[in-house]
Amino acid sequence: MSKELITRTSAAPIAFTSDEIATIKDTVAKDATDSELKLFLHQCKRTGLDPFSRQIYFIKRRVWNSQTRGYDDRATIQSSIDGFRLVAQRSKKYRGQTLPQFLDDEGNWHEVWTKSGYPIAAKVGVHHADFKEPLYAIAKWTAFAQVSREGEPTAMWKKMPDHMLAKCAEALALRKAFPNDLSGIYIEEEMEQADEPEPVNYRVERIVPAEDDDEQSEPISSARHADTIEAAHVASTPKLAMPAPDMTALRIEIATLLSKGFGYTMLGKDADEVRAKVQLITGHDLIEENFPAIIANLQQQIKENAERVEAFNKN
Repeated sequence: MSKELITRTSAAPIAFTSDEIATIKDTVAKDATDSELKLFLHQCKRTGLDPFSRQIYFIKRRVWNSQTRGYDDRATIQSSIDGFRLVAQRSKKYRGQTLPQFLDDEGNWHEVWTKSGYPIAAKVGVHHADFKEPLYAIAKWTAFAQVSREGEPTAMWKKMPDHMLAKCAEALALRKAFPNDLSGIYIEEEMEQADEPEPVNYRVERIVPAEDDDEQSEPISSARHADTIEAAHVASTPKLAMPAPDMTALRIEIATLLSKGFGYTMLGKDADEVRAKVQLITGHDLIEENFPAIIANLQQQIKENAERVEAFNKN
């Protein structure tokens, strides 16, 4: 049999010939073990999604393991949002869905996201023939947005944050409405956050002048680095003369919380803007003695936002 890709249009359960299985092994599921391939073929047959048309596909994700300090390969079975919609349509129980809505940091929902920052969450409801009310699902920015090691959203999440988060919410809602058909299958946007980059290893050292030096070197104040975490996140391991190395870790934590919880990145911003933003959000001035209080305030606000989303979802 030729190894040309085959397009299937039938909604009937898929059965594969031995030649087709060999083709899948060589192309769609190239890195799969024998047991992983069996699981993937089972999901294809169960959902009726066609791997040759890329309605469903197998992927190995490299996930950073902080315990072993290395990457683990994890097998995932993914589909596109169109594949999810196709499964729902074939069920004969699908009755459409609500427009996506987006939550701002003041607790207000919007059908169209026009704000400059990133939405706190997105919500989508799916209409199912067996239920009177839509089955809603909420996707939180902190749970799904893919960010770089500097805590900044990656290209697509930065360019189309509402679109990406709405896809995650829709996939969650469709899986909630059709669990028998979609359990164990995820869309790409849901899994991007699993591709956690390896943390950059850096070293902060105090530079001590030699005893026979007549001149004492002036220590570099860490306040001079308060407007950016860029100095700490470098591929090499520079020696920074900083009197309090722990301040670097606290500054990185602040930058990460601002990015994930409030859609604001400190990188590339001048000191005055960063200080003004932190003051506006937390009520604290961005100085070292306030770092622990700033972190606690940001964590509390993120927690309260999550609780509001959860309470709204229950109601």
